[in-house]
Amino acid sequence: MLPSTKKSSPRKRRRTQEERRSETSGKLLKATVDLLLENGYSRFRIADAAARAKVSRGGQTHHFSTKKELIEAAIERLFESEVGQAEFDAAKTADEDVIDQAARHAQDFLTSKLYTVSLNMLVSAGEEEHLADGVREISANSRVPIEEAWVHRIAQSGISRQEAAAILVLLWSIQRGYVVGRKIEGGRGKKNAGELEFAVGLLTGYLKSKRLGSPALPSSPPSPPGSKLGNGIPVEGAVDHKGQQGRSASTRDQILDTTYQIMRDLGHAGLRSAKVIDQSGVSRGGLLHHYPTKDLLVAAVYERIVDRIEQDSLRRIGATKDADILSAIVEDAQARFFDDSYKVTLDILIASGKDEALAKVRNALEERSSPGAQNQWASRLMESGVEAGKAYQITSFLWNMVKGIAVRNLVQKQGDLSEQVIALGLELAGQAARS
Repeated sequence: MLPSTKKSSPRKRRRTQEERRSETSGKLLKATVDLLLENGYSRFRIADAAARAKVSRGGQTHHFSTKKELIEAAIERLFESEVGQAEFDAAKTADEDVIDQAARHAQDFLTSKLYTVSLNMLVSAGEEEHLADGVREISANSRVPIEEAWVHRIAQSGISRQEAAAILVLLWSIQRGYVVGRKIEGGRGKKNAGELEFAVGLLTGYLKSKRLGSPALPSSPPSPPGSKLGNGIPVEGAVDHKGQQGRSASTRDQILDTTYQIMRDLGHAGLRSAKVIDQSGVSRGGLLHHYPTKDLLVAAVYERIVDRIEQDSLRRIGATKDADILSAIVEDAQARFFDDSYKVTLDILIASGKDEALAKVRNALEERSSPGAQNQWASRLMESGVEAGKAYQITSFLWNMVKGIAVRNLVQKQGDLSEQVIALGLELAGQAARS
């Protein structure tokens, strides 16, 4: 019998333990990111991540024993690739395209899974502050090399590093404000056409003028005091607490003040009816009488914050002289976005994106609302002689600059740099208004 000439199949190489560990870890990290995107932090459960990854609970605890470890590892892995991309994009960019390319890089980042997940964590993880601190540290440490790559590239075009940093942070703050407005706030009351092109055009022109040796950065304007909520949300007007109607209003105020404080400290994820009852002193029956569901309670807090902010804006708009409009827009935006209440509204808006019942209540509130302050500031600019399209662009430029700085401050506050950025933004807006 002749020997067989059929070749045997090569034996498949067995994977090493390290390769199997890496694969399992990768599955868990991907599942974690996917679930945070789909459900938000408040509904994230570590058991769901293990099930999505098709990993046993024992395998999950072997790799990541706590929710904090799992989420931090997922965000850290996403940031690793982002740092390398920033360095690559900045290095290959020509001088004449540096502002445009920095804007493109930021747009990719701000619309990525990484940004959506990390912002969700920074805003919503108040109940587990140690987890928010971990995400904040990862974000801050990763932001340094990302920004450094672009600051270095902008400075190479012939300006100081201080000026390059102000230009970059201004550009990215404006873009951050736009993205948060569209993705989280729903873009209500905004004119979106040409906003980014307007900002890129102003900064490209400014960079060219700096190369020709124009004056240094403008001095920092004084920071306005902003409105403070303290331990609760001020109630507009005096309430007569005599009689049944007055007592009912007083109880609602008590409930809403307490709910706001809990959400400020613990986030939407940490809000529980039992906490509201315990801290407000209102009975369970009293709470359910005024707010039968958590969604209605949260929506009432949201409405109260927005009403107070809009009323403050209307007072500023009415009291501002034409010569002071640009500074007043910035002061109004700072009072709105630098206040603790803005983080609370962001948390509510993020939650409403995952909660259908809360979203319906929020949408009903917004449908009956008047045009927002941003549009009314644009109208004031038009009354002062600025062309309509440009008035909306300038207002949006300043409004989103301040909003973007406020969101940036969730990771790390840099007061001096923020003041330089605001001063530069006001200078460029003034030039645009006069041109």
